[in-house]
Amino acid sequence: MAIFIIALGAVYSQLFKMSAEEYLPSLAAGYLFWTMFATVICESPTIFIDNAAYIKDMKINLLILVVRAISRNIIIFLHNAIFIASVFIYFQIWPQWQILFLIPGLVLVILNLFWIMLLIGILGARYRDLAPIIMSLVQVLFFISPITWLPKLVGENSWVIRLNPIAYFLDLTRSPALNETPMMSSWIVSSMICALGLTTAFFLYAYKRERIVYWI
Repeated sequence: MAIFIIALGAVYSQLFKMSAEEYLPSLAAGYLFWTMFATVICESPTIFIDNAAYIKDMKINLLILVVRAISRNIIIFLHNAIFIASVFIYFQIWPQWQILFLIPGLVLVILNLFWIMLLIGILGARYRDLAPIIMSLVQVLFFISPITWLPKLVGENSWVIRLNPIAYFLDLTRSPALNETPMMSSWIVSSMICALGLTTAFFLYAYKRERIVYWI
């Protein structure tokens, strides 16, 4: 991650004609949170398939497998955050009161990741072709999401921002780290996505959980 951020920051800051002080911290924070998003999403289609031995040999609550996978990625996220903190210290970006938004924002994003992993995990157990499709989709999302570029370059009201849920998740997590206040629209949209997603995922889980053991 350190090599990627430093190399990309050196090139893209020149490409976008931005100073390293403005671009590199944004890239570092954005890529840190994106790594957690992408890893969870890519693991989702095979979450139950990879744990088939546990599911077949014992009666286990499948939600525990989802919680375990997300918890593992949170731990990795915290390890990677050490390097990001060093970037912020180098550019003398010290925490201010906006950092308080990071905790509820991160909780809301993790809840969204929970239903995404559960929903895709169920579908992935039934349809094995879903895994490569998700991998390709994640690659596309990386380029169309404001990770290596800043939202102001396309305009806050651009459809690339407004129709991309990753942009809202990034705003909730990256903005507080950069001492900026997340937009109210990010809270509203992310909460609506979370409520709809959790309802759909739990409905599908309640309806199909007994079939998952036969699919895998």
